[in-house]
Amino acid sequence: MDDREIDFSNRTWRSIAKGLFMEIRVLPVLVWAFTAILTGTAFAYLETGIFHFWNFFLAVLIACMVQGYPTHAANEIVDWLSGTDSQGFGGSKVIREGLLSVRDLKIILVASMSVVVILAALVIYTIDFSLIWFGIVGIAASLFYSAPPLTFAYKPFVGEWCGAFVGVFVAVTGGYYIQALTLSSTIVITGIALGIANIAIMEMFHTVDYDADKAAEPQKRTTIVLLGPERGQIYVLAYICGAAVMFWFLTLRYWQFAVWSLTATINIFFYWNYDPNDPWSIIHSTKRVTLTSIFAGLLFASVVCVWFGFLVIPVILTYIAHKKWGKLPK
Repeated sequence: MDDREIDFSNRTWRSIAKGLFMEIRVLPVLVWAFTAILTGTAFAYLETGIFHFWNFFLAVLIACMVQGYPTHAANEIVDWLSGTDSQGFGGSKVIREGLLSVRDLKIILVASMSVVVILAALVIYTIDFSLIWFGIVGIAASLFYSAPPLTFAYKPFVGEWCGAFVGVFVAVTGGYYIQALTLSSTIVITGIALGIANIAIMEMFHTVDYDADKAAEPQKRTTIVLLGPERGQIYVLAYICGAAVMFWFLTLRYWQFAVWSLTATINIFFYWNYDPNDPWSIIHSTKRVTLTSIFAGLLFASVVCVWFGFLVIPVILTYIAHKKWGKLPK
């Protein structure tokens, strides 16, 4: 479907600004991009004692921008045209609410990706050329998650592995590499553990849109649509249990990982207890695992070095902004 049936005639600059902010989708950006970069950066400091603030700032800026605009804009366009966002709980809902049009989102996609490429070129030129591979893989995973011809999101199993997992893994290992200019076996395991933990979050988000995704044209055949909500819950549980086991393994070598181990173990309870056929039960559970994961990233970094604790300030301010401007009125 297109957006011609949506009335954009009464838009104001304030409503457009709200649409631009809603499109970022603050909580997903914090739990996937920010937390992944922070975890990789903190572990680089733990293993090597190296921390370059400018490198960290650029890594966070690029990762959050890639997810916040190009990834979400592409996903919004494709999901709207297929019809899944016209009735489901997912997406930012900016088209449905008459805040941004498909044309606006295409402009946002092109403009934001241009900025990302410029920033990535700056990083590659001034820090290390090898970072180009992190950029290529990360950007490709973010765009082709939704964009044709690959459209990973519309394929079971492929979507979460080629989208969510790859994006988080690249952010964790890239956050480490941009500090230490090398990789260790432990950061690779960390990237895998956090990657599969985030698959669990993504698939629980997909569960709330089971009906809308199943009815979409073309059908958004996610893993949850293939398995069904009940078997999908077992699938989600398998990932968070696997992540918990990996984090406990990492804790045997670095006690600081106990933060992530305990968080993943606690989150098993939330994944176990949501009702896969009750949208609001799923929404409340996704909020719990999202917030606990963001908190775990901050706490892990703070345990590594107390100065990382000051990052709680921009996170809280961003969350307050999300509560005020990033949501629709109930």
